[in-house]
Formats: sequence, structure tokens, C-alpha cells
Amino acid sequence: MEISEYLNAGILAVNAFVLILGFASFVYQARQNRKVQRTQIENQQIEIYQRLEMQSSGVFAFEAKNRQAVALFKSHLAPAGLPQSYSPADGTDYAEAQLTARKYYEISCNLFEVAARLRRRDIVDPEVFASWVAWFFDAATEWGFRALWHDMRDNYTPDLRDIFDEIVDELITAWDIPHMSAQPGTSLELSDTALKAIREQFYVRLAKVFDCPAIAKWMNAAALKPEHVEHPLAFR
Repeated sequence: MEISEYLNAGILAVNAFVLILGFASFVYQARQNRKVQRTQIENQQIEIYQRLEMQSSGVFAFEAKNRQAVALFKSHLAPAGLPQSYSPADGTDYAEAQLTARKYYEISCNLFEVAARLRRRDIVDPEVFASWVAWFFDAATEWGFRALWHDMRDNYTPDLRDIFDEIVDELITAWDIPHMSAQPGTSLELSDTALKAIREQFYVRLAKVFDCPAIAKWMNAAALKPEHVEHPLAFR
């Protein structure tokens, strides 16, 4: 082989080595960039979680400050005889209590909407959002929320309407209308079994709406294990 051929072969080998080195450097840098991006996303999710929790504390503080008025609206069914039966010790009237409840539910829904929009965009952690579904369900099972929802719903995006429209309509039909039309002295019986079935359906539906397997698995994952014992005075 002539010298020129050796030189050409050497140049080709060097070029091949440079290409391989460049490709390896590119792969390494891409991996490093992905690690940085993952870390940034994880940090962002932690920050979002912390902000949501802080804002939820504000909702709870509002409820605690106005506990007498808000509590009136949080039972599954409306107390009998409203508004005449409403006689709080502090002298506020039923209209004031309604306004306070409306503000409470508006504040809650503002927070719910943020969480739902972040989940739609895959920003909030799926398990964090799944843990909030219990709060969504509790709100939907409160008669005051259902009484306000159809007047409030146009203030919120489809992300939130997708959560509440169906279950509110379902419970008004199944609970509120029969309850309000019942004879005096009678009441609609809401068994724990029936409530559990509605809750399970709600979780299944939201898992599909948000394409979120974490929601579908949440109830089973959070269920009490056989070795867990409930306190005799457990809060309800």
C-alpha cells in the first residue's frame, strides 16, 4: 500500500473517530439535558403542590371563620324548614348565610379549577390531583354546592364543568327533588352503601375524563387495610 493510501486510511479513521466522539458527546449531553429537565419538572411540581396546599389552607380558614353559616350548607340534604328555621345566635339572617356560603364555594371552585387545568396540561402530579378528587366529591354531595352550581358554572372553564355537571345533575334528581317533595316528617335515607357506590362511579368517570389511572386506583390504594382499626369516636 502506498503512503498516500495509508494517509487516506488514517484520515478516514480519524474522521470516523471524530464522528463517533461527536455522536457520543451529543448522546451524553442529551441525557444530561433530560436529567436537568426532569429535575426542573419535579421541582415545578413540588412548588405547584405547595402552592395548592397553601391556597387550600385559605379555604379552610374561611370555612372556620364562618363555620356557623357555612356548616348549614354542607349537609347532604337541606335542613327542613329553611329559611324560616334558620336562627343563628349571632343574629345574621338567611340571606347573609347564603352570601357567605356562595363566597366559600366560589373560593373553593377557583382552586378546583386551577388544579383541574394543571392536570389537563400534565403539570400537576397525577397522585396529587387524585388526592383532591375526594374534596371534589365531598363538595358535590353538599346540598349548598348543588344549589349554587348551576348559577356559578358559567364562571368556570370546561375543565371544572367536566367534573361537576354530571354528578350535580345526578344528585339533584336522586336526592334533592325527592327530599324537597317528601311529606313533612319524612326524610330521604342516604345509606353508606349507596354513597359508596356513587363515590366509586365518580372516581371511575373522572379517571376517564382526565385520562388519569391514578384516580381509578385511588380508592383501592387508600382503602383501610384489614389490620387497621377505626376509633369508636371516629369523626364523620
